[in-house]
Amino acid sequence: MSRIALPLVLVSTGCLLGDEAAGASEYNYTCARCHGAAPAAVSDTSTAPATLYDTGAGALTPADLSVRVPQLSDERILSVLTEGKGQMPAIYEVGASEAADVLVYLRATFK
Repeated sequence: MSRIALPLVLVSTGCLLGDEAAGASEYNYTCARCHGAAPAAVSDTSTAPATLYDTGAGALTPADLSVRVPQLSDERILSVLTEGKGQMPAIYEVGASEAADVLVYLRATFK
């Protein structure tokens, strides 16, 4: 099985197998310190120094989840959660139920 097989199974069925309430708790514990409390967009770099990503012009700007989450596929979000991206480290093991919980919470919160 490939490294991301389990998360792909979760989303390829069209049924996200996660607990939104558990995802909210996990987000607040693990993610909010950098991405800010949801659903407020992060626009002040002083409140989210670790959520910077390269815009392609060499400038780093804070990740705004209200913009980024709707743009990304479920598979890509799970990949970021389990592999990291840019300044964000990998947070969860591949297939971790917490990653699915956070994904369900992100989809419900950042529309």
